[in-house]
Amino acid sequence: MKDYNTKYNSRRSDSKKYPAELLDRLPACGNTWLILRAMDVSGRGIVEIGSSAIADSLSTSVGTIRNHITQGKKLGLYRAVKHLGGQVYRFYLCNAIAVCWSLGVERTNSVVWIGPTEICRRKIIATEAVAKVLQDRSAWRAYEGQKKRIRTKLENFVDASVPCRGPLLHRGSRYAFIRDSVPVYGASQEGIGKMLERSKATVTRRLRNTKKVQIAQLQKEWSPSELGEAKEFLYFDSELLKCFSSCNRVFKVFPNVYPSLPHPCRTGRWSRRLTTRAKEQVSLS
Repeated sequence: MKDYNTKYNSRRSDSKKYPAELLDRLPACGNTWLILRAMDVSGRGIVEIGSSAIADSLSTSVGTIRNHITQGKKLGLYRAVKHLGGQVYRFYLCNAIAVCWSLGVERTNSVVWIGPTEICRRKIIATEAVAKVLQDRSAWRAYEGQKKRIRTKLENFVDASVPCRGPLLHRGSRYAFIRDSVPVYGASQEGIGKMLERSKATVTRRLRNTKKVQIAQLQKEWSPSELGEAKEFLYFDSELLKCFSSCNRVFKVFPNVYPSLPHPCRTGRWSRRLTTRAKEQVSLS
């Protein structure tokens, strides 16, 4: 079967695909399960290894790995764990679908690759993947019904080397000021948090080092004086509060645009498997 994700992901054999929601919900003990799955290159679900080797891979202590193993067994990350003596264990790993179901993940909006070196950043990667999905959906809605129109990629305005001409009026340290004729899209942190069931503060913390720019679109129907008068009487209007004046013109703030996010894989297979598993559980009950 043809792999449609090959052109987006050139990955080693120890990289695995996971739903972003699973990477977000896994507790700290899930790092050990993830690294063991990365070591299971054959895909048999059985790994025999010493706890010191796992600790070295995750840059942590052997005692922490022992705690992870105990917590992972309670959480249902392993079918069984056999102690072979000394620091050597044989792990019988549960598959990702079973772990998704045990953690209450019944659907997915984004599936991403993750390798051994990226496990410590898995929550950031999951958040970025969801932001990519929301940004793509927002761009599709912005240009819906305008198939013949060439899409203006707002992601290009993050780069400081792009000249300020055409749709880009000005670029500051926080905002990219664009003309009113350009369709606006992006991914809000509130939307990302809602999809991951996390607070806005959590999303902000995870994405603080991710390259991004906030879009400010020109509003020709307002003048700075009119905007100031309107805000005095309509201070409760949430849409009006998004407007501000700059360079004697009025702009409206829109969500962030992220230029360098991981490209998500196709989610159809994962969604079907999660739905099938949910139906099986319902039929058994």
